[in-house]
Amino acid sequence: MNFTDFRKNTSFGKFLCSFLLNRLGDSVDVLTMSWLIYLLSGSAAVSALAMGINYIPSIVIQPLAGAWVERMHKKKVLILMDLGRFLLVMLILALYLGKVLAPYMLLCITFAVSTLEAFRSPATNGVLPRLLKEEEYEYGTSMLQGGGRIMELAGTGLAGVLIAWLGIYGALLVDASCFLIAALLILPLGLQEELQSQQAESYGKTLKEGISFLRDSRRLLLLVLLCGLLNAMLTPMQALQSALVKDIYQKGGETLSFMSAALSGGMLLGAFLYPFLAKRVAIDKALLLCGILNGGFYLVLAGCALISQNIFFYPILGFSSLVFGVSIGFLNTALAVMIMKAIPIHYMSRETGLANALCLAAVPATSFLVSAAARLVKVPALLTASGILFLLIMAVLKVSGKLNELLPDDSKAGRNEEKWN
Repeated sequence: MNFTDFRKNTSFGKFLCSFLLNRLGDSVDVLTMSWLIYLLSGSAAVSALAMGINYIPSIVIQPLAGAWVERMHKKKVLILMDLGRFLLVMLILALYLGKVLAPYMLLCITFAVSTLEAFRSPATNGVLPRLLKEEEYEYGTSMLQGGGRIMELAGTGLAGVLIAWLGIYGALLVDASCFLIAALLILPLGLQEELQSQQAESYGKTLKEGISFLRDSRRLLLLVLLCGLLNAMLTPMQALQSALVKDIYQKGGETLSFMSAALSGGMLLGAFLYPFLAKRVAIDKALLLCGILNGGFYLVLAGCALISQNIFFYPILGFSSLVFGVSIGFLNTALAVMIMKAIPIHYMSRETGLANALCLAAVPATSFLVSAAARLVKVPALLTASGILFLLIMAVLKVSGKLNELLPDDSKAGRNEEKWN
């Protein structure tokens, strides 16, 4: 199995194109709405509020949406959610053209857009295993993760260009077009969906079964906790990056861009390398190595404050950011594949809805802790403490044997030959 084999899977190809357009639209949407809300309000606080509001549906609504989506035709859900987002963006454009758009209106509409995405995400996860064989999960997920990352990077750059060249109007039109075309690509998709037994169940029963399955599945619960840990590992760097560069390194925006480019490039590379490395690296060793690299990255960030010469500073910062990105990209793809394999197909939407919400909850929780700690200690000390903490967590997971629990039962007997299957 390799990337070229997917040329024969036209259904997956259409689904992939739709997914990538969604990621592009989401990325353009984030920057455009951020710019627009600041343009309307003139307040950085309102802009920050808008970003926080966008997290609420993913954390609060998505677990409930997953159970509902499980009982519905996933194809119809995908189409309706994309069309809904298209109409909402066009509504923003119409209100803006009519010069009646107010900040509170934009906040409400962006919340609605994020809510539709909270329904679309479980449907996406429910469709994927119906388009791929189990042995294709690694390559399929790698293409989604890597391609999605490319679209996010492209969308961030494209949004700025669109706003500069075409104004808010042009950016909103491109944003809306992405969602419309994504819906049209799903229309001819052929899916085999068994809904008879699920339709007879109540929503409450479907949700309860999803929660029970997650609670009783030690392997799935461990995977979700690892995903939360991955998000927690990213949060201190994201929260402290600007202060680190400006106040500690005494550098400008070009250094921030340099770090972001290296990190994003590494995440992209890690996602695409996953299917090749997964066949050659034992699961516990791969997770342990990535955890060590992630913890070590924070120690390097703190250490870079002691480097005064740019000839050493930038290569060390760039290489460490690249390696950190590769580790994050690899882990993100690996955990997504293992979660997909751990969930029966008829539980996919509700379980991924719950899992995504729990994983995302680690972001605001960690942000709050970092914010509180930053008032008491300096940034380098906080980064050092974060790195040591992550290294200790990985050591505990290894010594306690938790990482070995991720191995398939039939692989634990042949431990020495175990590869990531």
